[in-house]
Formats: sequence, C-alpha cells, structure tokens
Amino acid sequence: MTDGPEGDAGAGNREGAVPGDEVWDEADDEVSTLGGKRLIILLYAVVVSIAGLTGFLIGALGIRGLRPVTFLGLVTFQPTATGLAAYGMLTMGLGLGVMLALVVYVSNEYVDEKA
Repeated sequence: MTDGPEGDAGAGNREGAVPGDEVWDEADDEVSTLGGKRLIILLYAVVVSIAGLTGFLIGALGIRGLRPVTFLGLVTFQPTATGLAAYGMLTMGLGLGVMLALVVYVSNEYVDEKA
C-alpha cells in the first residue's frame, strides 16, 4: 500500500497528480464556461442597459422641472424618455468604458512573469 499520489496508477505519471485529476482534465475540453472577457462585456452591456432604462423611465414619468442635460458640453439632451435614456447610456458607457480600458491597459502592461 502506498501513501500519496505517486503510487496511484489511475492518476498517470504526472508529478504531483492528485487522485481524480484525470476526471477534470477530460471534462475541461467539453465544458464551455463564460470566460473572463465575455463576462466583463456582458456585465458592461447590462450596466449600460440599466442606465438607459432608468433614464427612459425618468423621462417617461414626465417629472416637472427637468432641464436639458449636456454630455461633455458637446451634445444637449432634452428631458424626454429617449433623450434621458441616451444620456444615461452615453454617460455610463463612457465612464465605465474608460475604467475598463485602464484595467485592461494596466493588466497587459504589468503582466506577472511568473505565471
């Protein structure tokens, strides 16, 4: 009888193999998961859509006293449902997009060489 993974014939001859690893190795090829980039893009789209929906609902309620809003001092949006939806989506899309771009830049620039 052996103690440890070295004596386990089912795990193959891989150094440091743990019994049952071969099940995960075979399953990796067949399982499709939502990867990191796809997940971030999906979350980005969801957040921007929620911002647009919120702007649409605020504009659709017809709240009195709303004034036109400007986006970066370039475009003026009227306080209508579509105007506030576009403003919310542009604002959130640009703000979140800049932050995500910075994260991608930093993660590509300062890669851990040990991996």
